[in-house]
Amino acid sequence: METERDIFRLFAEGNAEAFRKIFESFYPKVYGFVEHLVHDPDEAKDVTQKIFIRMWINRDKFLDVNDYDSYIFILSKYTVLNHIRHRKTPVTDAPLHDIRDSGSPEDKVQMQEIRKRVDGIVEKMPRQRRQIFRMSRMLGLRNDEIARELDLSKKTVENHINLALREIRKRLENNTIL
Repeated sequence: METERDIFRLFAEGNAEAFRKIFESFYPKVYGFVEHLVHDPDEAKDVTQKIFIRMWINRDKFLDVNDYDSYIFILSKYTVLNHIRHRKTPVTDAPLHDIRDSGSPEDKVQMQEIRKRVDGIVEKMPRQRRQIFRMSRMLGLRNDEIARELDLSKKTVENHINLALREIRKRLENNTIL
């Protein structure tokens, strides 16, 4: 019986059958993770496909991997970040994605309206602030992770998040978007 390590060793050597086994085993987890972050099933399928293509292209790196789940999760996370960074359309529910829609239908409509207003505010922020804010609020990345990914200081990331929150708060209070 083949162990996971055996399958990944064969995969790293270019064995297509081993890749098929890995794909069948990991696809549901990777797709679920990606779909949770991009909120679009078709887009999630495309990004998940990119992840497995990257795995195949860089398969020799799996010879040095000890924890396959973690390695694939990290590869997935950075592929999604890269995808979001280069996507043309704005992320519609990024800033308030963790707020649960509960209560009356009126509450739900009001929450959707607030989300749209916040998205409009975030969309008008400088590119770097917008990107940092979305990475923090949508992807749930810690400030040090964002700093490392964008090659910035942690203090710069904190400043951008604070400025973004202050701007959102001020514009919501003043009932303005522009």
